[in-house]
Amino acid sequence: ALPISQKEITTQRVVMLRTTGCVMLGSVFDELAKPDMVCPLTSKPFKSKDVLELKHGTRPGLMSVVDRNALEPIWV
Repeated sequence: ALPISQKEITTQRVVMLRTTGCVMLGSVFDELAKPDMVCPLTSKPFKSKDVLELKHGTRPGLMSVVDRNALEPIWV
């Protein structure tokens, strides 16, 4: 489950913040992060260029995995 919403990722829109590596549902991003441009988990500010929308894989349940060292999605 995701730490902020406590929901599992299924078919929802998912967003990752490049500056923090935090992954959240798109609805949580729209409600809690986007208005102030601050990560709701770390309280670190971000810019619009730091927002990545993650794509679901070709099979149910597959999507990108975050490598926190690179802060880039790795496709599996």
